[in-house]
Amino acid sequence: MKSHNQFQELPKDEGSDIKNNKRCLCVFILLLVLFLCISIFIWFLSIEDDLQDNSSISARLPHGGSHKRTCDDEEYGCCKIFTDCKVVGDRVSYKELDISVYRINSHDNFMSNCPSLETLINKYNRHYGNMSTDCGEYGCCPGINIDCDNAIRKSLTNGNNQGTVNTFLNHKKYKPILINKRDPDGSNCEYNNWYNPLLSVKVAYENHYPEPYVMGWIEYIIGILCCIYFVCWLLDS
Repeated sequence: MKSHNQFQELPKDEGSDIKNNKRCLCVFILLLVLFLCISIFIWFLSIEDDLQDNSSISARLPHGGSHKRTCDDEEYGCCKIFTDCKVVGDRVSYKELDISVYRINSHDNFMSNCPSLETLINKYNRHYGNMSTDCGEYGCCPGINIDCDNAIRKSLTNGNNQGTVNTFLNHKKYKPILINKRDPDGSNCEYNNWYNPLLSVKVAYENHYPEPYVMGWIEYIIGILCCIYFVCWLLDS
């Protein structure tokens, strides 16, 4: 006579079939989501390419080939930012930081068309800052000293001499970055602990002031796939 438990036994393969079906469903969902994300990403890139300015494209290919433009390709070279000034005798030594030749280049030896560092900071603040002198409870993100750039830019027409020394020493000027700190350490300041604010201002100008960084497509895809994988793992356990 068969025991009561024997009548309740499930077919041997039924449990494994259910588990395999769940795995197949998860794999299918993963592949479907990945395909959709890649398709949307490719579509987005194609739309972005179509909207690019044709003049910008031609500027990047000045000789009809893949030659990369440099400051030496321009008659008067690149526009520059002047930093790290030091008084040496009756003159001022300094370092130069080139602005991308794809963004702007000098029209004469005096760089009369080139933006000063002060102009670049003002533009940066207009795009990303609060345009007020009040940066809230924790103050503004660290700013930049512009006395070096101002002094050397003036010397382009007057010569680098004792007058340049006097201008550099007697006309100190500091421009704040008008972005509110979120905490005392300024953890939201993008150059915090590793990035020079001067480079941030320069790069933003060169790239026509892009929107602040948000999570990109790759991060979204990875996040979605990880979530689906986690759900599949729960179903399989």
